[in-house]
Amino acid sequence: MIADLKQDGFHISLWQLPYFVPQNSLFRRSREGLAVKDGKGNLPYEDAVLDFTNPAAVAWYQEKIAGLLRMGVGAIKVDFGRPLR
Repeated sequence: MIADLKQDGFHISLWQLPYFVPQNSLFRRSREGLAVKDGKGNLPYEDAVLDFTNPAAVAWYQEKIAGLLRMGVGAIKVDFGRPLR
């Protein structure tokens, strides 16, 4: 579908919710040092967000979205709405 839309002249932009809640299978990544910590250095217990100042988190994220970019997605917009519970 992405290839067809791109061929028809569409530019594909996806919206991404940036939060990882405990029910999300990716939430465990927050326990591996890839999430933003609070002022005391603690990891979140809910609503983890990737720490893009951490090169390991950036590399992990780039690996996750690489396939979408290869398919022709031109942009991924972050939606800072309320996290899904």
